[in-house]
Amino acid sequence: MTALVRAAVAGAASEAPTRTGREKGRLLRRDQAATESAFVIVDADQSRGQHLARSLRASVSCSISIFSSEGEGLAAVPRRVDVGVIELGSRAGGLGWASALARQDAEIVFFAADRDVAEVRAALSLGITRIVPADRLAEWLRTAAAKLAQLALARRLLREAHLGIPGIPPFDDGEAPGCPASLAVAEYDFRRSYLQQLLAAFPNKKAAATQARVPYRTLCAMIQKLGLD
Repeated sequence: MTALVRAAVAGAASEAPTRTGREKGRLLRRDQAATESAFVIVDADQSRGQHLARSLRASVSCSISIFSSEGEGLAAVPRRVDVGVIELGSRAGGLGWASALARQDAEIVFFAADRDVAEVRAALSLGITRIVPADRLAEWLRTAAAKLAQLALARRLLREAHLGIPGIPPFDDGEAPGCPASLAVAEYDFRRSYLQQLLAAFPNKKAAATQARVPYRTLCAMIQKLGLD
């Protein structure tokens, strides 16, 4: 019997499909793409953009797309972007790029060679403060790049978690928690709660009526109507 079982297992193993080298490579690339951070560099100076990309790859596992102008690349932006590194103050159209990438929950880093240019002043007037001097950007990103990618991932996961929470189920009366009550019910609940607190705060109904600024008889009638006597 043992020999037959071993033979059956061996036969099943020999008939099990094996992945080809091409399939394994495709799966490996898919796994790498899922774990890599996606960066977009927008820089009118292509040589500087390439240098920055090399520096990024040395500090973080990432895929990088480089564009030199707004017209060249907005339509070709990857479906997922974690971090946008965007030049201000040239023909690249930095603020337009930032608007497009922000819709993907990307973290945005601006850089500029000169603080005193119109696009930088415009960004500062909008409250944008993450503007790095161009000559210090590569050094700054060596530490910041991984953290920026983590921030983008955290924001995306938070949004997806919020969207994934199911709706609040209703109570047996068909109303979901938080649904506004009718005006009549709301007034009844308020009056009852108010009078309960009022009566608890004063030694007698006369003093309570004085505090509520209503006639004594009116207060007594309200108490009786609401079943608080």
